[in-house]
Amino acid sequence: MESDSHLSIELVWEDADLEELLVSASNDEYCGTAKVYFGQGDVAALADTIRGFPKTISRVEVFEGGGNDGPQAKLELA
Repeated sequence: MESDSHLSIELVWEDADLEELLVSASNDEYCGTAKVYFGQGDVAALADTIRGFPKTISRVEVFEGGGNDGPQAKLELA
């Protein structure tokens, strides 16, 4: 059975320093979610980076957040 792929990025909390995102993704082989902290402004930078994506066939963008003591998310857009 074939399913639709999806990627969802939702802002769930923020303060002066951090933004907490709920990242959810799935395809035919993978499904997962993570609540991850990013530095204030990182999400706006992601939005600017992927606006009009891809502009070239070989374009790859990587966006990472979280880690150290908590959940981590890495989006690799190719």
